[in-house]
Amino acid sequence: MAEPQALTDDLVAANRILYYHKIVDGYGHVSFRSPSDPDHFYMAAAVSPGRVVADDVIALDLDGNIVNREKRPTYSERFIHSEIYRARPDVHAVIHSHSPTVIPFGVTQVALRPVFHSAAFLHTGAPVFDTLAVPSATTPLVNNAEIGKALAAKLGANSVVLMRGHGDAVVAGDIREAVSRAIYTEVNARLQLQALTLGGPVQYLGEAEAAAILQPNLGRVGGILEGRKIAALAEARHVQIAPHLYCGPVVGAANIQLAACCANFLILEGIERWQGFHAEILRRPIRWEEGYVIPPSEPGLGVELDEAVARAHPYNGRALHLQMAERPIVP
Repeated sequence: MAEPQALTDDLVAANRILYYHKIVDGYGHVSFRSPSDPDHFYMAAAVSPGRVVADDVIALDLDGNIVNREKRPTYSERFIHSEIYRARPDVHAVIHSHSPTVIPFGVTQVALRPVFHSAAFLHTGAPVFDTLAVPSATTPLVNNAEIGKALAAKLGANSVVLMRGHGDAVVAGDIREAVSRAIYTEVNARLQLQALTLGGPVQYLGEAEAAAILQPNLGRVGGILEGRKIAALAEARHVQIAPHLYCGPVVGAANIQLAACCANFLILEGIERWQGFHAEILRRPIRWEEGYVIPPSEPGLGVELDEAVARAHPYNGRALHLQMAERPIVP
């Protein structure tokens, strides 16, 4: 299956943006996981990031091999990407760079910690990976699967792993978020270095200040308009949204509308694949294809209830599902 052109366009743009911000120079690479085959990922062939175009993008498997056997030069450190994707199913984009101000934090005992809100994702930590701990490593490069596997293990559940005397690897749920994190990892390193030179204790961001994802429930926050305001506030703080769903297909349709107009949208909750009763109660079911919801083009929320189906399935209980309860409600 051909991957969405938008993802390839994002990959090309990511290389150019990172080059512009001097996160990458003649070296460095960006990848995204295939949405149709999680065992494949896409990155540019071995091209300087500032010169990447769409025709340079190739598909690789989790062993680091080119999928279609195309004869193109590949990055020797593609195993950074392949082994992280193998270890972290939640990761859909990886960036490796020689981010200059980050490097000192990988060769000293000073931990990289968040000093401002745009780098709040660092609150879980940025562990340091050292290739000297891997028997097959002879240089700081991650140029085989064994070293890549060790790097992924050191990354753990974090968003960033530093690489001693080398750079870093940054992961995220999509390319745009990964680009943001790569840039703000460098900016945070610069600001932290400045703060440390001032002397005295540095007050880093705490866990409560470092939310990375908000899950507003439109049935609770007041509706689409209020949800959009929350999303805008979150976007200004580089926080993504993943609308929560536990109300049924009507709120599900509202979530789709919200997600479609938010640049910081991450992922959409659904009710299985919107089949069965949740399809029957709508005159036109919500469309779900290859892991993606297709936004409806009809007016309003884009869905219409089948009242005959609703009447045939009356609710006879006393407690509303939206009612908060201290203990589980047992029928």
